[in-house]
Formats: sequence, structure tokens, C-alpha cells
Amino acid sequence: MFKLAEKMAKLRDMAEQTAVDVIPDSAKAPEDISAKRWEICSSCEHLYKPTNSCKKCGCFMVLKTTLKKAQCPIKKWDRYELEN
Repeated sequence: MFKLAEKMAKLRDMAEQTAVDVIPDSAKAPEDISAKRWEICSSCEHLYKPTNSCKKCGCFMVLKTTLKKAQCPIKKWDRYELEN
């Protein structure tokens, strides 16, 4: 039987993937940019790991890192258009 934490992690992962799947391609940053952003966020001291949310902005970072126009609230990464 699953422990509560394992169930919560599975639900979080399913919700994150569903959200990423419904974002239109025109709003998404390229996969390499999203991966670099997530790498930065996943090692950030402001990431609340149980929900993968940012303690500064409250966003779910697995989702936010995929958005072109998103930016880190403490300037660790910027909007995709500005990176070009």
C-alpha cells in the first residue's frame, strides 16, 4: 500500500503533466530552455519540493519553466524572448 507522501507525489506529477500537455505550443519555450530553467529551479533554495512550487512566487515550477513569457521572480532566468 502506498504511503501518503507517495500518493501525493503521484498526484502532483499527474497534475503537472496534464497542465504541460494543455499549454499551446505557441506559448511554450523550447525544450532545452525549459530543461535549463528546471535544472536551475530544482536546485534552488526557494523550491518547495513536495509540490515543486516556488516559495517566492507560488507557481508550480515544472509548469512555469515551460512558458516562453515566464520569468524567475529572483532573476535566475528570464523570459525566452529576451534570451534570443
